Order: sequence, then structure tokens, then C-alpha cells
Amino acid sequence: MRKPSEDERKEIRRLIIEKLVMGRNWGRNYIAETDIPKGLPKCYPTSWYKDEVEKLAKEGLLQRYKKPHEDMFLLNKERKREIETIVGGKVPPKY
Repeated sequence: MRKPSEDERKEIRRLIIEKLVMGRNWGRNYIAETDIPKGLPKCYPTSWYKDEVEKLAKEGLLQRYKKPHEDMFLLNKERKREIETIVGGKVPPKY
């Protein structure tokens, strides 16, 4: 299997971050690693999404929360400005 190009990798990152922002996965609102690729374009293999989630966690944009049988992720509130630049706009406040 081929690896994603740089443009594909950036698009996958944007899609993942955008999904978590739209789902308001900040603070204590976690999402399971297996649920992240759901609803995203099927033109990219699921393994590419999982690899990119791991890279985002290593960079600190995502925070990891371990449950007994599954890894959970959420957006890092402290890096909100960087996340906004990846998504391409301001993140509206949660009411």
C-alpha cells in the first residue's frame, strides 16, 4: 500500500481536526479512535486516518485518554489557535 502524499496528509489532518471541532471534542468530551474515520471520505484508507491521529497526538494537538479496551482522543484546549488555523477559521464558543 502506498503512503499518502503531503497534500493528502494535510487534507486528512484538516478533516480529522474539523470533525473533532464540529463534534466539540474539547475538555471531557472524548471520541474513540475507531470512531474518528466514520463519516469522513472513503477515498482515503482507514489506516491513513489512524496514522495521522497518532501523529496529531504526538504533536500535542490531540490528547490521549486511555480506557481499558480503547484509546480515546480529544482536542487540546491549550493549542486552540493552532487548531483554528488548521481548520481555517474561528471556533465558535460552546454555549
